[in-house]
Amino acid sequence: MILNEVKKDVAVAGNFKTSSFKIAASAKAFDILSSNIYTHKVRAVIRELSCNAHDAHIEAGNDQPFDVHLPTSLEPWFSVRDYGVGLSEQDVREIFTTYFCSTKTGSNDYIGALGLGSKSPFCLVDSFTVVSYFNNLKQTYSCYRDEDGEPQIALLTSESTSAPRGLEVIVNVDGRVSEFIEEATNVYQYFQSVPNINLNECKYDLEARRNSYIFDNGMVGIKSGWGSLKAVMGNVAYEIPSEMSHDIVGYVRFDLGDLSFDPGRENLSLDTKTKETLTAKMEEVRSQLKDYLIKEIDKEPTIYTKAVKLESLRTGYTGRIISAHLSDFLKYKLETSTKEILCFSKSSYRKSSEKSYTNFLPFGDEVELFLYEPRYERRIRQGLAECGRRVVALLTQEQIDELKIDKEFIKDLNDEFPKVHNGRSCQTCKEKVFVLEDSVAGKTDRECWIKNEIDLSDTNTERLYVEIKNWKPVDNMGLGYLIHVLRLAREEGIETPEIYGVKSAYTRTKKFQNSNWITAEDYLIREAKKIAPSGVVCYSGRKEFLLSKLVGQVEIEGFEEKWKAYKQQPSVDFYKKLDIELDMDNSLGIIERELMEKYPMLQFVETWDLSKPDKLNTVLNYIKGV
Repeated sequence: MILNEVKKDVAVAGNFKTSSFKIAASAKAFDILSSNIYTHKVRAVIRELSCNAHDAHIEAGNDQPFDVHLPTSLEPWFSVRDYGVGLSEQDVREIFTTYFCSTKTGSNDYIGALGLGSKSPFCLVDSFTVVSYFNNLKQTYSCYRDEDGEPQIALLTSESTSAPRGLEVIVNVDGRVSEFIEEATNVYQYFQSVPNINLNECKYDLEARRNSYIFDNGMVGIKSGWGSLKAVMGNVAYEIPSEMSHDIVGYVRFDLGDLSFDPGRENLSLDTKTKETLTAKMEEVRSQLKDYLIKEIDKEPTIYTKAVKLESLRTGYTGRIISAHLSDFLKYKLETSTKEILCFSKSSYRKSSEKSYTNFLPFGDEVELFLYEPRYERRIRQGLAECGRRVVALLTQEQIDELKIDKEFIKDLNDEFPKVHNGRSCQTCKEKVFVLEDSVAGKTDRECWIKNEIDLSDTNTERLYVEIKNWKPVDNMGLGYLIHVLRLAREEGIETPEIYGVKSAYTRTKKFQNSNWITAEDYLIREAKKIAPSGVVCYSGRKEFLLSKLVGQVEIEGFEEKWKAYKQQPSVDFYKKLDIELDMDNSLGIIERELMEKYPMLQFVETWDLSKPDKLNTVLNYIKGV
């Protein structure tokens, strides 16, 4: 990236004795440049190494994503592997040992510019590994701090390879699994091309965040609710000061080189040029946003759906845009009804409902429209008593025609509010149920359920259900947990049909009880028992990664056999979550104790250390008595 240069306004005339300023290489200087410039250190390591990988792909003309390994409990390291041009030994030593050395300052095709990002792992660890694939050679280097705290680099191995060119940086970060997942989501949600990531959990979170915008055209994304506006330049997000963002929540993309930033690439450097660029861009966004909102509304096919879309946009900053240009949006509003509309409303914190009349049609996710019929007030109040927040609007056919409401949005009172006998509902007809979304990340309980019509006259088809009240499972099992268990079931090869949310009131009816419903939990237990192993090899120690490295290296009876069974067996966690009892084979724990007794120094080995070739060889030599 071409950095903004400030013109020098100082001229020296005369014969003066001068001395140049210098920077002394010291542990203190390296701490400042490698660690102290970063506030969010994990985020910095992910961001800097990933930006370097992105630049490597640009340089090589490779439009495929690079690879990212996020740490897990069994594989506690973070790594970024690109498939760029790779680095020669001279380049590796130059780039990883020289601060402010960058090959990217001459072009705005690249994100890098400062020559600091490649050293960012030092803000977390005292050593990390660099593997370069270059000219059919795989060369592994160790970057580390010496006894004086100053960075060094050493070539560990050099071997022939047929692997694609590129660079891999490996950082051992034991104990930071959840932090890396969270920060990876923070970083990669703004990447235009998301890398290949090893953890599905992170992929799901990224998908949820990238789909949470009210609208997103690739250059501007706007969200409702609270938050901040990000200036995204070269896949890196910088927070725009609130006084310049006009309370917009989302992101705005800038071209590389448009903005200045601090050395840690965490905040904007608000020099005159950057402020002017931000101000001009925000004016451009504000002028374009109105037209964009109008286009979004015009995509709706009918007068009523256009009005619904308009109301959904009248929150947060988009609402202020609409208010500021109200005359341009009035054509999408529904006319008021010439006759008052009867409404019943229920708040989440109240048991009773309120009756009211209005000439304005209510809008919102909690609003339901019904064709008016007399003598339904008692049924409606009874039904609302069992719900959370909800608004029922009753319209005559004349009002429906007058307001041009599409017939598919009008429900039948008898379907939703069956006849009441002695305070209890009697279901006599088709009911509405709800289908559980596959992804619930970032959604409210209400948003996790999709309205769906099913023909309940078919009583033979088996259907999975969760009993819900106020959109929550009555067994207090969170929806996120349920989705997690379903995901584990699929990984075990269990087919998981759609899951329906059924209101508590309906589960007590004869019609429900005479149909072929089965709880999701009972279904999973039934199917899991069909494939459950008779016994499993369990292990609850803290040396699992160590054991994995010692398999085949030590002679202990049954070790290799038990370890193979342990790694290839089904998910024990899945069966535990369903309270399915399995015979537990604890022999791995016994083998671990035998190892510690036979080789007592193993108890002092740090798990993350073993990913370093020299450390692993030291352990193996100790076992072999070398």
